[in-house]
Amino acid sequence: MFLVTWGANGVLESGSFGGIADTIYSLFKGVMMVVYIGVAVAVVVVTVIIIIMRYYKMLGDEGYLWFTLPVTANQHISGKLIVATVWSIASFVVIVLSILILVARLGLLGTIGDGVRYITERGFHLTPWIIGILVLLLIQGIAGILEFYAAMSIGPHFTKSRLGGSVIGYIIIYVGTQILAAIGLPLMTFVLENMSSAASKLFFGDSLNSLEVLTEPSIFAAIDLIGIVVFVYTTALNVILCVACYILSHQMVNKKLNLG
Repeated sequence: MFLVTWGANGVLESGSFGGIADTIYSLFKGVMMVVYIGVAVAVVVVTVIIIIMRYYKMLGDEGYLWFTLPVTANQHISGKLIVATVWSIASFVVIVLSILILVARLGLLGTIGDGVRYITERGFHLTPWIIGILVLLLIQGIAGILEFYAAMSIGPHFTKSRLGGSVIGYIIIYVGTQILAAIGLPLMTFVLENMSSAASKLFFGDSLNSLEVLTEPSIFAAIDLIGIVVFVYTTALNVILCVACYILSHQMVNKKLNLG
């Protein structure tokens, strides 16, 4: 609210300009943050749509042209997969760079750097974690793309509508993936429990009741062990999914192609 008051010398003084400016600036920052999030989401959505449509059209009317070329089913699927992976990586890099620019503009790089320095100096292995996460994201991305490909390949065999059949196919693949994950979950839990027990004896010995043994290197080492188990389990699950979906897509395209 803008206020006009009388000063001690009888001159009109204005106030609240700073308050109004701060309010407008805060509102502008909020709007821009919403716009940024919307653009980031749009980049991901558009990338996924492009990936889906390129393969979907190949199994539709465009397929009458694509499959007259002297190209094998493996080459068709691999070509689409490579392009889709490159698009996905490019979108990921753009989003990460935009986040870094945003963080730099907010002046948070120094704070983040101090936090990273703090945990690395105390025994946290940051570089292997970053590499592992990037590798896992790549494998999960490829698995997700192949899930779409497999669903669209088997879709026309469920209903006369390719779109409806593709949706049904994706639901079936998704449910199968969840069942596979549920089957492997007890094994991962068992391994984690045993590793936790072994790690406790290794790092804490028989002094589990003493708080003095809870040193930062010990905690970070235990986190590393848990991370390794989760990484191996998740990677194995996604690799199995990649192989299964690729084989399914190849069989459908190579032997049971339906361009309806």
